[in-house]
Amino acid sequence: MLKAVTLAQLLQATAVCYNLVLPRVSGNQSAIARIGEGCADSGETVVNTQENLARFRLVFVIGCMLCGIPSAAGQQPHSPTVSPDNTLKLFLKGYLSDRRFGVDKTTHFSSASVKRSDGTIEEVVVYVSGQSWCGSGGCILLVLEPRGTSYNIIGRASIVWPPIRVLQSSTNGRRDIGVWVQGGGIQPGYQAVLQFNGKRYPGNPTVPPARRLTGETAGEVLIPGAENAQTLFE
Repeated sequence: MLKAVTLAQLLQATAVCYNLVLPRVSGNQSAIARIGEGCADSGETVVNTQENLARFRLVFVIGCMLCGIPSAAGQQPHSPTVSPDNTLKLFLKGYLSDRRFGVDKTTHFSSASVKRSDGTIEEVVVYVSGQSWCGSGGCILLVLEPRGTSYNIIGRASIVWPPIRVLQSSTNGRRDIGVWVQGGGIQPGYQAVLQFNGKRYPGNPTVPPARRLTGETAGEVLIPGAENAQTLFE
């Protein structure tokens, strides 16, 4: 078993095989000699540069394997990971695409996570705007439950305006969501609460089981507006 040598020492030993000139290094000279063993005294004169380079690479990679030094030839290709943001974007592209009419390139989205006390994500709230998704009464709100590398839709509400809030109150194990309702014949505007029924959040904030909030209700603003929304279809 060879002792570990440095990368510079390995290069020196490899060069010995066919008279390449590299700066001499100090250190584990016995290991260096063993890597180049059998070719240092061959007396062969290297005249073909391409052949020389190919031989250098081969011996160098073998030396790397023997000495435990990683080489480019022995590395596994890096597989890019999909970030949470990209996972959400891919899901929305699939969900909001229409096979008959294509995609609405005016589509934008804003998103925020609702986290549990241990920091894990319980659900993702997404506000979708664009020509296909908005009317005089507002745009679409999606509530998504993470499922592996995708999402399960547990709420889709129309005619919603920001700000979108997550309230301190909970129903059936999930936090209540506050949205703004205005327009489409509703004046003045008011804040409505969407409560989870065990399977889904309500689809229309203007009719039961959604209800109007009265007074001050504690909560956190998730999506203040659509000013910083991202383009979905570029």
